[in-house]
Amino acid sequence: MKIELTNMETLPRAKAHKFPIQIAFQTMEFMQGSIFHQILSDTASGQRVRQRNAIDEIEQELLQEGMDKSTWEESWKYLQKYQEIFTKSARQSVLITLRSQWDWYISHLGKFINDNYLYVFDKELSSNKQKDLLRIGFKEITHQIKILSKVINENIDIDLQTKDYLNEMSLVRNLGLHNRWEVDHFYLQKTKSSGWKFREVRLFEINELEMWHSSLIRLINSTWKPVAIKFKDAPEYTI
Repeated sequence: MKIELTNMETLPRAKAHKFPIQIAFQTMEFMQGSIFHQILSDTASGQRVRQRNAIDEIEQELLQEGMDKSTWEESWKYLQKYQEIFTKSARQSVLITLRSQWDWYISHLGKFINDNYLYVFDKELSSNKQKDLLRIGFKEITHQIKILSKVINENIDIDLQTKDYLNEMSLVRNLGLHNRWEVDHFYLQKTKSSGWKFREVRLFEINELEMWHSSLIRLINSTWKPVAIKFKDAPEYTI
């Protein structure tokens, strides 16, 4: 399966290159779709298990698909044992998806700039700037924006509140990737969020996820436009 970029026509004398627009809008579509998919899945599964004989029917379906009875019983035991954590952390995976979509976007934006810089500005990028652009997806968000601003010589303004939201989002995402969402000493040193204790599971409600999502949307809209305008004369480009 291959995800194609949304087709856009290149107009004569266009004031912006279409590629940054394509990856920006597709990223925002995936983010919104991921959140809605989680909400829909939570609602649908909640309604399903409340139906009469639902668990028995699900068991029979899984057994027919190849799961053995002992695996079902063992897995059901663990599900019940950690049910509170599983229930409250169901939306955590959406955060990882949101941040992954951002990293995909900024990585391709960086490569686009690197590949077309000589054509647009008639001069080579320094080796250090090339290295930064091609590895921009592995940097923290504030560093990514600094790299982008420096290379295109454009101030990308992010308000302090958005920076704080993005920083917290990254810290929590890292807990999910590396520490099964348990608060560690690094998180406690870096976070501006209060009330968390060492080894406590860092949960969050939908309103906090929505704030992080909104911050990423603002950041995407602040980055694609200056690049698209400055690189409007770059040749046709795709992934």
